[in-house]
Amino acid sequence: MSKHKLSVVRYRYSAAQALAEILRSELDSSDEESNSGDLDVEVESDIDEDAVETAEEDADEIGVNDIDVDDDTPTASNNDDDSDTTVDYEPAAQFAVNETSSASPPADDDSPDDSIDNDNDDVMWSRCGSIAWSRRCPPPSRRRAHNVLSEQSGLRDGVQFETIDDAFRIFVDDAMVDHILRCTNKHAAEIKTASSTFRWNELSSSEFYAFLGLNLLAGVQKCRNQRLDELWDEQWGFPVFRATMSLQRFTNILRALRFDDKSTREQRIRDTGNQAAAVQEIFDMLRVKCRSSYSCGSSVTIDEQLVTFHGRCRFRVFMPSKQGKYGLKMWLMADSDTYYCADAQLYAGKVGGLPDVGQGKRVVLDLSESISGSGRNITTDNFFTSYALATELMGRRLSLVGTVRSNRKEVPREMLPSSTRQPHSSIFGFSPDSCTLVSYVPKRKKEVILLSTQHGDNSVVADNKNKPEIITYYNGTKCGVDVLDKLVRT
Repeated sequence: MSKHKLSVVRYRYSAAQALAEILRSELDSSDEESNSGDLDVEVESDIDEDAVETAEEDADEIGVNDIDVDDDTPTASNNDDDSDTTVDYEPAAQFAVNETSSASPPADDDSPDDSIDNDNDDVMWSRCGSIAWSRRCPPPSRRRAHNVLSEQSGLRDGVQFETIDDAFRIFVDDAMVDHILRCTNKHAAEIKTASSTFRWNELSSSEFYAFLGLNLLAGVQKCRNQRLDELWDEQWGFPVFRATMSLQRFTNILRALRFDDKSTREQRIRDTGNQAAAVQEIFDMLRVKCRSSYSCGSSVTIDEQLVTFHGRCRFRVFMPSKQGKYGLKMWLMADSDTYYCADAQLYAGKVGGLPDVGQGKRVVLDLSESISGSGRNITTDNFFTSYALATELMGRRLSLVGTVRSNRKEVPREMLPSSTRQPHSSIFGFSPDSCTLVSYVPKRKKEVILLSTQHGDNSVVADNKNKPEIITYYNGTKCGVDVLDKLVRT
């Protein structure tokens, strides 16, 4: 049998279809030579059915899997119409075309399978399986809304002062002093009724400011652990203490000093579960003054502070990593540039005896409420930083930069410590919702992981350590609360 050319698209014809095509082609050529006119449609369909049945019987007899298809065989066009590109079939190999080989065409370089494999190589999945971190840096785009600063740093409108006394009265105003005087005089009257030796004259605002001045002076002179009688001693003490008030009056004020109504304290603790009810009201007044007096810069720091205290208190904590070890723990938000205390929160233990789940996230959201929508950045350590916190802060138009603990579920396994990673190398991951995760190796088998919503690229500092810019920014803004703590102590 002579060769016949078929319009076969990538070997997708079965052996039966190939034989039917050959017979149809022979019938058409014979009709053209005889010029006998058109064939009846029924005759043509009969021939096709016989051809298909014959092809199916022949295909069963021939072992099509034993015939190899030449790799050099050209492929036909994918168009439905006939094209000039054809495939030659030898008579002995008429039934060599099978569905198995046609279903697996020669792999091209741009095949979908290769692209899927490449995409999988560029994606790192978090250990929780819900976050896809892409290794590819996203294309540059306009600055995101949560990175656009909408306020200028400095004093708020209407806040002015000329002297140190004016600056102090901005935070400790007349309303706060009146509240303290009212609670102190009431408690002093109760003590005087119960004790005949207690002598008390009603405390005035000017005398209260003098009392505060003596306490501040004792701190400046580093007299924290010095006995009071030594401060009033005529030979070794300070004349300003004796000139301001007597030692007996000073100790009586210390004994009677209160910041709340003691008669209703227990009821407030039962209603709110807050163990710090004795100072919470006056503390909230101070927080309002801190938030409304000064506008922070482009970056703030949120961290913890330990106020050293060895007296009796229900919520005194022990922190061996801090200098004082024992005291009252506070959460602070401070300006990273000026170290100004913009907001604070007192830790008073568990509320209602229940565990405080998600404490780090809750603290950051509470403290940053006063700067919501301003486009500022918040720098935190690994106690606070999480993927859920970062996404929620972006909804408030705030960015986040902080270290991340390696056991967080949003960290992919590729970013964990490994002996195969080279020192000073970095792995970047970019999430679809504008979060950037970087794992940096400062030395062998060590790593530091940071999360940022302010940075959107894989920039590194051009030096011998190749630190990512995220780490450089974190190092420059992380010490706001630490410096504030140092200033308070000294």
